[in-house]
Amino acid sequence: METPNLQVEAPASPRFKSYHHFFDYYLSHNRPVLAKGMHYVASAIGALSLLIAIWDGKPMALVAGIVIGYALAWIAHSFVERNDAGNIIQPFWALLADYHMVFLKLTGQLDARRRAAFHDHDYRP
Repeated sequence: METPNLQVEAPASPRFKSYHHFFDYYLSHNRPVLAKGMHYVASAIGALSLLIAIWDGKPMALVAGIVIGYALAWIAHSFVERNDAGNIIQPFWALLADYHMVFLKLTGQLDARRRAAFHDHDYRP
């Protein structure tokens, strides 16, 4: 008599055909105020490190900014939101999505874009 396989497989990560679909998924996972704030700070650190790297000619400033910014975003997802929200699935798109989210927030379009994402897709965390 064979013993049954009792291993449970984790659900497969979603696959995305385009950045648009990824961004909708990403928006659905960035809801708590603390997490959004951490993403905004991470994006600001990344942008500031780029400016410092250009201004002072120190590429290590950019590397440090990317590492610190990515770490903050990863902490926000892992410990505040308790999800991966694409950082592991699509790290470049996740970085782009952070700046996209900041742009939408600064232009007052984030809430409308989030509502559209929830209307078009069912990406509940």
